[in-house]
Amino acid sequence: MKNPANWYDVYPRNTKEGDEEAKVFTSLARSKWKWRSVGAIAKETGLEKERIENILYKYYKKGMVLQNPKSEEQWGYWINFPELISKQQKPSIKQEDINKRMNMMVITPSCSKNSIF
Repeated sequence: MKNPANWYDVYPRNTKEGDEEAKVFTSLARSKWKWRSVGAIAKETGLEKERIENILYKYYKKGMVLQNPKSEEQWGYWINFPELISKQQKPSIKQEDINKRMNMMVITPSCSKNSIF
């Protein structure tokens, strides 16, 4: 399985969003601790916890951020955990198709029962 991308290759450079993401990844990658809590990242970066959670989720979906299997409160950068990356199994063709469809799904307002659609 191919390794995930490095954060500095994919984050949105020269934007406010990118600056915030760089702070989070710097906190994850350059810490003396492999696993970091959202609270610890917030304290180090000065960002709101909700913003950090959004960034972590964005990159979790890309496989670049890992959640500690022993504590869902802790997060780590994939490069610090090559043993976990190598253990990740490639999803089945069926699961890949489901994931692709879910990522492409557009959320629309639900129609009422009386709708003519």
